Amino acid sequence: MRYLLIKLGLVKPYPPSILPKHLLERTFIVELKRKGLKVSAIEIPGFNEERNEKYRTLHEKYVTKNLREKLSFLNEIIDDCRERIQQALNFIVKGYDLVFVYLPLPDIAHHLLYRNLREIVELRKIYGSLWKMISPLISHAENYTILLVSDHGFGIKNQYHSKWGFWSLNIRPPFMPSKITDFKKLILEIVAT
Repeated sequence: MRYLLIKLGLVKPYPPSILPKHLLERTFIVELKRKGLKVSAIEIPGFNEERNEKYRTLHEKYVTKNLREKLSFLNEIIDDCRERIQQALNFIVKGYDLVFVYLPLPDIAHHLLYRNLREIVELRKIYGSLWKMISPLISHAENYTILLVSDHGFGIKNQYHSKWGFWSLNIRPPFMPSKITDFKKLILEIVAT
């Protein structure tokens, strides 16, 4: 039935997973907008994503594919990330107070490229591509506080989810976040200063 509804264009093939309205209202994005700040949120999971679910769903299909097919799928994601970064850059040029962008590339690339040395080399190339993509964004955001957050890393030995996330901030934080939920308070405090 779902396949028929998709074919008829009545439902999206990969519907986004958006939080209920009462929870959206509690996000730092909405709180800052209510305070009158200019806030951009680009493809944020649970908030306003349109394309992430496609990548989350399809990456499982590509795990067993050959390297060429994996790289083709990852190149589609790279193109999408370039578009997101360009959108973020446009918001920075317009002087937005907060620009929030989600990039699915690192996570999905790690899920697909881990089996052998050739895949690890390709993973390294993808990280190089990602750095080239975000470098202009970082250089244009010199007057911005830049916070990078990952909900988990990947283990060196098994190339799979580690138990630890990581974050990086270009200023001294008002406090040290110890769990992922601390970042809302951190962002609100940084924006208030």
